[in-house]
Amino acid sequence: MSSERKHLPVYKIDAFASKPFKGNPAAVCLLQDEVTTDITSRCSSIFGLRWFTPKNEVNLCGHATLASAAVLFTCKGNPSTSLTFLTKSGELVAKRKGDLVCIDLPLNPPSDKDVSDETKQNIAMEINFSDTAFVRPINPGSIFGLRWFTPKNEVNLCGHATLASAAVLFTCKGNPSTSLTFLTKSGELVAKRKGDLVCIDLPLNPPSDKIPYGVDKLIEICLGSCQPVDIQYTPGANKELLLRLPDSCSRQEFEQMSPNPSAMMNAYKTGEVMGVILTLKGSKENGAVDEDGRVFDFISRYFTPWNGIDEDPVTGAAHTVLSAYWSKVLGKTEMYARQCSKRGGNIEIKVRDDGRVELAGKARTVIEGKIFVD
Repeated sequence: MSSERKHLPVYKIDAFASKPFKGNPAAVCLLQDEVTTDITSRCSSIFGLRWFTPKNEVNLCGHATLASAAVLFTCKGNPSTSLTFLTKSGELVAKRKGDLVCIDLPLNPPSDKDVSDETKQNIAMEINFSDTAFVRPINPGSIFGLRWFTPKNEVNLCGHATLASAAVLFTCKGNPSTSLTFLTKSGELVAKRKGDLVCIDLPLNPPSDKIPYGVDKLIEICLGSCQPVDIQYTPGANKELLLRLPDSCSRQEFEQMSPNPSAMMNAYKTGEVMGVILTLKGSKENGAVDEDGRVFDFISRYFTPWNGIDEDPVTGAAHTVLSAYWSKVLGKTEMYARQCSKRGGNIEIKVRDDGRVELAGKARTVIEGKIFVD
């Protein structure tokens, strides 16, 4: 009898879409199927925990875990019968046992290395969406590890695949939590339910007018004879050039622009620019309105052929730059935007005082299945 082949659950989610085949498609792979767990209110029983020696931080320390539990049980009078510590070695549990404290430690700290980075990259190439997300449970039900791969490489941040991952957990897996935390290369990201929307919390990436040398040819390829009224650049992980078009440009003209991906890459090869954002202030006069006549504060398009994506349908990461830029220009913290690719998608935006931005949109599950990896 042959054993079952090794496989991962995989979902295709159209992020920032109110109906299938719109928005930005992302694949979401679950590295471990979500464990059913009782997600009740445990505010007094869950704690973050880190350990340091006199020289450095360590990934696991049993006696200091026991000591931490003793402080909470005895010195602080915590009434819980068990405590959960969220650590670099996963979820550790401490319990009362008479006058003893009992700690539960992993034989093998949790890891996603059972699926190698090479395999993750191969999966992303096989699926061939702009981004494939890999999700693994840390504290099943509320805390997950999350990584993103394009068909070419791993990226540090992908907003629409984060929204898609949250949609899989909320909708496909029936996760009852009101919010989820993803631990990523860009830090801790939070996703929440917001009516029929999924709201993701990302770090703002404010651009500046300090642009890289030698981008004139690239700008000409992107805009043709149109002259930008503002040029901005963010030197962070995504290295994005923002080009604002004149307010007199119509939405139709904006959507008809068609920069050549190969020419873009040939025009700029230094690696300082990995994505180009085109953006236009929205108005009723230029046609930047939704199906109900609501005016978009701004519209945009995003091109990143350097990452293997000619034009991205709807880009959360680009909106961390756009939100910072337009919030300053318009003097607003709550905005409504659209990314004007052929698929397109609408985004509700809230810029916060703590340097974060909340992006909210709908998501639709289109495909659910398995991908075999052996």
